[in-house]
Amino acid sequence: MTQSLTAGLVSCVLKVLLFLFNNNMNTMKKFFAYFAFVLITAFLIFACSSDDSSDTNDITIIGKWYVVKLEGYYDGVLDDVDNVKQYETNGCRSYFELKSDYTFEYVSYFSDCSGFNQQIYGTWGMLENSNQLRLNFNSVTFDWTILTFDENNLTIELEECDNIGNCYYRYVNFYER
Repeated sequence: MTQSLTAGLVSCVLKVLLFLFNNNMNTMKKFFAYFAFVLITAFLIFACSSDDSSDTNDITIIGKWYVVKLEGYYDGVLDDVDNVKQYETNGCRSYFELKSDYTFEYVSYFSDCSGFNQQIYGTWGMLENSNQLRLNFNSVTFDWTILTFDENNLTIELEECDNIGNCYYRYVNFYER
């Protein structure tokens, strides 16, 4: 809509300038008309350029993600569910933070907030052209598949397979901002 309006305004200004030039205006008036045309065109182009972009794709995975639930499957059957958000009610929440320098921190609190149950530091990255989140810590690399990701929710999955491709363990972690 704004592009067609801009094109219409530019066309109108061009027609007026052509009319003025064809009717033997003196040099100073021609210069002023030309300057006005350039100024108006530049204003229209730059004023409308931000309308064409969309910020909906600017969601970033970087930031702090609070643990909601952890699921563990063995041989395709749900074997363990840890509803972390339900019992972390004392003001502290376990989290997974992906930092802009490609390091991460995972913190799991004791349920009474008296300290850390677990604290892990490592590095992270996205595998190119995929939905794989690579985490490196303690000299081990894990490639998690991103199942869901939006502004407020992140769900990742890891499958552990043997050398011949049999996958027995599957972990699904649910996070929120």
